[in-house]
Amino acid sequence: MKTQYEIAKVQREQNVIQFRQSVLQATIEVANALVQAEKLKQQKEIASSQVDTLQHAVVNAKLLFRSDMANYLDVITAQGAALLADLNLASIKRQELEARVELYRSLGGGWK
Repeated sequence: MKTQYEIAKVQREQNVIQFRQSVLQATIEVANALVQAEKLKQQKEIASSQVDTLQHAVVNAKLLFRSDMANYLDVITAQGAALLADLNLASIKRQELEARVELYRSLGGGWK
């Protein structure tokens, strides 16, 4: 009888330890997801600003071309840089959405 009690006591302690480990792991996952989401939000703001700046550069390059102060290669170069910035912004937005999904999953959203 005493042996069963000791076994039950040890099993209870193991269950408590497993529960605490689960809570700790969940807390770490949520914290990581929150940090990642915040980092991506900041990156998105910077990338968005870069896109705006490069779109203005395209407009300026076109104006310079029309007034014969630049060649068309300058316009194409500005457009290429603006396109790359747009692609970077789209990639950051995708990563931000993935980070939100990861946050929901770590909060118990049920995704596997």
